[in-house]
Amino acid sequence: MLKIKYFLAIFIASVIFPAYAQRPKTVFSCTTVRGNQVKVESIGNSYRYSFGKRGQRPQLVFSQSKRQVIALSPRGPEIMRFRWRAMVMENKGYRYRVYTAIDSATETVWMGVSVWNRRKNKIRDEECSKRYPIIDDMDEPFDGYAYGSADGMPFYDYLEN
Repeated sequence: MLKIKYFLAIFIASVIFPAYAQRPKTVFSCTTVRGNQVKVESIGNSYRYSFGKRGQRPQLVFSQSKRQVIALSPRGPEIMRFRWRAMVMENKGYRYRVYTAIDSATETVWMGVSVWNRRKNKIRDEECSKRYPIIDDMDEPFDGYAYGSADGMPFYDYLEN
């Protein structure tokens, strides 16, 4: 009887603890002014991106390693008046950038998602709606300052609207 209890305890622990260790942590989430839900979750060594109509099953879900996301994401020198955080993920030739930008002179905040095609042309930009809860808890490698970005896609165009 003791062996059965011991085996059962080990079995339950082996099922519960790995599941607990891989629980997703939301690092970015918002509902856009167009009613779409954007979410990026950290799961182990990867990030998972999801996009779709609020309250419905996401239309697009994909994952990418943290190493790849960090390599794709813009970083810049600590100059100018704009502070920003941005994560870039790539799927089937398209790049998806979730961002937060703050104009330190006016304290204006922009948050949203932009989609770029293979030719680095922006094909979609959706700003987060302030009417719904927003989560902006991106990791430190995604912080930046400046007016441009290292990934070749201009960052400043979000700030000129």
